[in-house]
Amino acid sequence: MAKIFLILIVASIVESIGIAFLSGGLKEINGATEISASQITRVIRDGATNGKILIGIALEAAFFGALLYMLSVRDVSLVWPLTSLGFIVTTLAAQFILHEKVSPMRWAGVLLIALGDLRSSAIVLGSIFFALVGGAAALALTGGVLSLGAFMGFLAAFGLTARNAILLISRVDDLVEEGGIWDEATVREAATERLSAILISAVMIAAALTPLAVRAGAPGH
Repeated sequence: MAKIFLILIVASIVESIGIAFLSGGLKEINGATEISASQITRVIRDGATNGKILIGIALEAAFFGALLYMLSVRDVSLVWPLTSLGFIVTTLAAQFILHEKVSPMRWAGVLLIALGDLRSSAIVLGSIFFALVGGAAALALTGGVLSLGAFMGFLAAFGLTARNAILLISRVDDLVEEGGIWDEATVREAATERLSAILISAVMIAAALTPLAVRAGAPGH
């Protein structure tokens, strides 16, 4: 299960960055002024030679491949609902990569779509806020700069934090459906059961990003 969640996190980040590249590339293409063969051909040619669009398509293809793998080894009733995490990560990518202004109201809507209720949305949003504070503090203490690599690190941290919060909330909901109540004891039980999966995914994500952090000042990094 931990392997599936790790693939899901990475795939969500890849998909979100791909969407951001696609959006940026499409904004650079002039739309068709009229419906004609020449205009349609021009738009297709401009799209096929736009670097951002090509990168976006490649990243979306990678996400689709990961999705096919997850569907081949797990039930669709498990995998497909978990892809709602992509809504959160994509909105983060839009805010930090495309510099879109995402209002609190829009954030609330995204979280409601992804999670389904206000309490869960508030918990996930609070978790992401703490991840942002921790990441900003780490960046300041290490004397780092807000580079593309740092953005990638923040997206990974946000995705991992949101995933862990969703994982805990889903288990609490399961325990409540089994006859429990939403209280501290239930949350502690859910946290105990999900601790190993959370730790494994956190360690693997940290290990994957360590070379990026260690060689942050090297050319190409």
